[in-house]
Amino acid sequence: MKLHGWNIAHMGEEKRDEFGRSLAKAASRAADHEIIALLKSDWRASLAAAWLIAIDMRTGFRDIISNLLLQQEGSNQLKGYCFALTRFGSPADAEAISSYLDKSLRLQTRNHAETWALGGLLYLDAQLESSYADRFLATNAWPSWSSQEPDEYRLIQTLCNFANTYGSRSEQPGNNQDIRDRFDAWKPHHLPTPWLVVQGESERRRIDATLGAHLASISNDSLLEPLSIAKCRECHAVLFNTAPKHGDWIIMPPSSHANDKAEHSVISAIEELKTRLEHHSH
Repeated sequence: MKLHGWNIAHMGEEKRDEFGRSLAKAASRAADHEIIALLKSDWRASLAAAWLIAIDMRTGFRDIISNLLLQQEGSNQLKGYCFALTRFGSPADAEAISSYLDKSLRLQTRNHAETWALGGLLYLDAQLESSYADRFLATNAWPSWSSQEPDEYRLIQTLCNFANTYGSRSEQPGNNQDIRDRFDAWKPHHLPTPWLVVQGESERRRIDATLGAHLASISNDSLLEPLSIAKCRECHAVLFNTAPKHGDWIIMPPSSHANDKAEHSVISAIEELKTRLEHHSH
């Protein structure tokens, strides 16, 4: 939630400094394949990936996020892609954002990410002494933007200043072709039967709250922050991670009324899952 809109600007100075340093450290440590996995996941993970890319100036991801921007899937992660391309700061990035706006106007698929894109172009024009935004402002699609400084432009300035303060000052390009090949080849690992990924945000929050209350009753460790990952559809056992502080994987055992058959199926599924994960790590 810290990566949404003005949330960073609304932090106190001490909190913002702590978060900026932590984010920069995470961005520098993140491997390319980890960022790819985030980009291939839901909008929250994709938004986080876009920020890691922007903060660490991973320009090797330029083509990937440009293509993801053109696909126009979702709105929140599109804002992250616009921010990352704006932070890269080259004419190629302005061209990518312009292509996105051209397609959006042509298809009339209006969303809030368009204002981030246009704000990014205004920011890039100021940096590059260019005029990429002019032809979009001339369309009257954003009539108020010609008479005042838009909020999104000021927001993009704020976010780029934050990134410049804490993030990398030089490009970390990586191997562009290798990154594209790994992105195209990436596939998620399927959980064994009878485990299912917890998809719904409301369900995940409910489970997390239950797990948190349970952990508090059995441990004084305040660092545990459960994040539910999957559940067993036969006996309601939950696989969760104590992210982000510990990184431990924990199985919340089946409820007391679960029958022996259900418990046996869960144990078998857990063993199969462990075997798959161990094989993958090698």
